[in-house]
Amino acid sequence: MRIHDLRRSIRAVVTGGVVAALVVMGAPAASADQERVYVAEMTGAQVLPDPGDPDGTGTAVITTDSKAGTLCATIHTENVTEEEPYNPIFSILLLDVGPLPTDPGAIVMVLSAAETTNPDFEGCRSASSDLIKLIRKFPQRFFVQVHTFAFSDGAIRGQLTEVA
Repeated sequence: MRIHDLRRSIRAVVTGGVVAALVVMGAPAASADQERVYVAEMTGAQVLPDPGDPDGTGTAVITTDSKAGTLCATIHTENVTEEEPYNPIFSILLLDVGPLPTDPGAIVMVLSAAETTNPDFEGCRSASSDLIKLIRKFPQRFFVQVHTFAFSDGAIRGQLTEVA
């Protein structure tokens, strides 16, 4: 088995485990209408207009809770570290591919800007009801992106897909 295939297999198992753990052990029982879970598999090749970190990868698990008005994220990255502390920015962004039924207001949600050498993140932020509704209706139009000093336009990026 090639190293690349082995890494892909391990990443699939880890991603499945993270998603399952968040769904099973996450927040207290919530109705399906209240809480939804999304995942984004991130790579440097998905960064536009120019590719990001060539060997960088990551997984973002995003949970929206309409009752609490929150967006929570667990983001794990690999090969996206720098030797000196820096401020990684994890953002939820909207693709500009046409008009939406409502204006979500701010469409860039910075999840973290803490100085670190390991750009993994776990936490929640408040989110407008319009933004949560748009993510639920059009998850494919949103992506998660990690920025670093070396890749200020984006190190890795991935589109959201809803977890069934």
